[in-house]
Amino acid sequence: MRGAPLAMLESKPSLTFGCAGMLTYTEIGGDRLLMVLPGTRAEFLVDHLETTDQANDAMLAYYREAKSHYES
Repeated sequence: MRGAPLAMLESKPSLTFGCAGMLTYTEIGGDRLLMVLPGTRAEFLVDHLETTDQANDAMLAYYREAKSHYES
């Protein structure tokens, strides 16, 4: 079981390359992944994306500072 059925049954995000039917009906290219996110988990995702974004900003500043010590 993959994709949407798994996401709905387990109420958690799921990734799939997609079956031939999904690729045909959605016209999503075979070079893409499909992520299914149950609507009940959307707020959770938004909160965690904001936290991840803040952490990435802080680390980027640190990395740039550290890198400046090695540049000539």
